[in-house]
Amino acid sequence: MCGIAGALDLTGERAFPGERLRAMTGAIAHRGPDDEQVYHEPGLALGVRRLSIVDLEGGRQPISNEDGTVWVAYNGELFNYHELLPDLLARGHRLATRCDTEAWVHLYEDHGESLFDHVNGQFALALWDRKIRTLLLPRDRMGVCPLFYTEADGWLLWASEVKALFASGLVAPQPDLKGIDYFFNFMCAGTSRTFFESVHSIPPGHYLRVKDGRVELRKYWDLDFPDAGDERRLDDPTALIEELQERLGRAVERRLMGDVPVVAYLSGGLDSTTVLGLTKTVRGDAVPTFTIGLDRAGPDERSKASESARILESSMTTVAMSRSDIANAFPELITAAEGPVLDTSCACLLRLAQAVRGQGYKIALTGEGSDEGLAGYVWFKTQKIRAALARRLPGAAIFPTLAPLARTPRRERPRGENARPAGHRRNPTGPAGSFRARHADPAALLRGRHVGRPGRTRRLQRPRRHQRPDRPLGPAQPVALRRVPRDVRRAPDDCQGRPGRPGRVDRDPLPVPRP
Repeated sequence: MCGIAGALDLTGERAFPGERLRAMTGAIAHRGPDDEQVYHEPGLALGVRRLSIVDLEGGRQPISNEDGTVWVAYNGELFNYHELLPDLLARGHRLATRCDTEAWVHLYEDHGESLFDHVNGQFALALWDRKIRTLLLPRDRMGVCPLFYTEADGWLLWASEVKALFASGLVAPQPDLKGIDYFFNFMCAGTSRTFFESVHSIPPGHYLRVKDGRVELRKYWDLDFPDAGDERRLDDPTALIEELQERLGRAVERRLMGDVPVVAYLSGGLDSTTVLGLTKTVRGDAVPTFTIGLDRAGPDERSKASESARILESSMTTVAMSRSDIANAFPELITAAEGPVLDTSCACLLRLAQAVRGQGYKIALTGEGSDEGLAGYVWFKTQKIRAALARRLPGAAIFPTLAPLARTPRRERPRGENARPAGHRRNPTGPAGSFRARHADPAALLRGRHVGRPGRTRRLQRPRRHQRPDRPLGPAQPVALRRVPRDVRRAPDDCQGRPGRPGRVDRDPLPVPRP
């Protein structure tokens, strides 16, 4: 990874102080320890911290086209650079380096803002067109490379990490209470919201276009799912299996084309072992591997990883982690992530990455992302069951135990704490299930509201028998998260908890399924 930072005057052509730009790039020096370069012109400043992967000596940036009218500062890698190269040369472009960074300025010359249709890679960059004084800040399709921006004192500032924006001295770090509330209710801050006030993240598949002081967010790509009934279905899956194998092999091959050695993370599971096996298919020998060993801190995968490494003839390095090691890593992890982290495995990944870098490596292949792309998570597997329940018993896909209530008109429903539908157990799923059965209406909870008196909306309250006087309700204890079923937690982006009142969820009413 590299790190980029920069500034554009939205009001004219003021000079951006060089010491501010150096402070911004210095804040992300860990992203690019190999080189630092900056570029200045009236109203614009570009800075780069480089981690050299391709053309180690000649690929310095920011870099421009032949006449210096298009400049780029770039973080990432173009995996189809070698496929683009012959076409660029055929069009008459003169390349000064072997680095994929240079391809961006020439692709922009040829295709303008549609250049994203021609690239395959992970990237975040700043591209400046001097002739029309237009800035583009794009981010790759899946959001692998981060890119943040904000406005301060008439300047548009951007950087690979939020801490670089604060280092400019123009932005004061202030928490975004709504962003923090989003995270503790929905496990994420959203695609553009961060945990800091006035700081935004460019969403995956989007780019920021800035011209004449106007800042505009545009989308150039989105996931495209087939409609129900339009999926590719074959009686013989052999062709699909062969296509998947070809695509995976090509993806691994493209990531082995740099000028530096490559390693892989290995857990012994299907995903990481498949990636390791493909490196052996492509290269003839498997790349070195790194794995985590947990000492009484969770499921230990060392034996499976060792077996995979032995079969594929890969030399393996093991990083042992105890519970205290994981806890001690969290302050550093929070600093790196620039926000809350719930998954303790991230601490292990931090130490694993440090071990890789400690041995002089810069690139590591992983099997991450396959559960999303190949529907490996358990909620994908249970979707058919929930969909079937929703068709037969409206509301049951979310609350199977409340199906009788979902079919009963509200005015006819039994009232009182002890009134329950026939056949309903008092405590079907523990205290939370009992709470839902007594207090939840499926239709109302679909709207994000708790049922109180007719015509009124009440806060979700902790059941009195579970409340402790020494643990008052507050931001650290989102009651809605604890007491609302899992499917309701995954509400859309417009479902917003109020800062300081995480026990309440407000959102516009949604259509309620009816029989």
